[in-house]
Parts: sequence; C-alpha cells; structure tokens
Amino acid sequence: MEEKFAELFKALGDVHRLNILMLLKDQEMCGCELFNKIDLSQPAISHHLKILKQANLVKSIKEGKLVFYRLDESGVNISKQILADLSSNLNNNNQQIKLSLLRENPNLCEIILGMEASVCEEEI
Repeated sequence: MEEKFAELFKALGDVHRLNILMLLKDQEMCGCELFNKIDLSQPAISHHLKILKQANLVKSIKEGKLVFYRLDESGVNISKQILADLSSNLNNNNQQIKLSLLRENPNLCEIILGMEASVCEEEI
C-alpha cells in the first residue's frame, strides 16, 4: 500500500506532470496536442505520461496511429481518498492527535530509543 502512496506522490511531485494533469482535467488530448502545449521534448512528455499512467492518474486510448490521453477517474478518486484520509484528523475537532511520549518525559529518548537526549533535542 505504501508503494502506491509513494507512486502517487511521485507523480504529483513534478511541475510538468501537474501541468499535464491540468491540461487533461477538461478534455482528452492526443500526445501531439500535449507536445504543442508544453515546452518539453516528446521523449520527456512520454516519460511524464508513463509515470502518470503508473500512478493510475492518466489512461491512454489508442485509435489507429494516434494515442489519446485523459484523466483516469478511478485513480483520481483513489488519490482524493488518500488525501481525505490524511486530513481526517485535522478536520475532526473532537479527536486530538496523540502526543509523543517524549513530550511528557524527554529522558525516554535514551530509554525507549537508545539515543542520547541531545539527539532527540536536535531538529532534524
């Protein structure tokens, strides 16, 4: 499951891939149309589309020699669900986030983690 999350966030973590998704949000487009709209080489666009397809955010439909791309509704819905799950505690005021045991007793750094307290005191 974590690999799917990582794949999704990798796909969303690039400005060119986000640009492609924004172009596809309103209509399907042929690869040549994407090439015309985005200032990237054809191999670079193909690379980005491959990553988006692996993350199930984009699907392709081949008709003759042309390949059309559109958003993959199932992958987009799964992405929305993942983000909703991550934010569920933030939106639920009745539920507090569980605090670290180290807040109550910083000496637990050595006891629980086997690290010197100075390591736990440093910002990572």
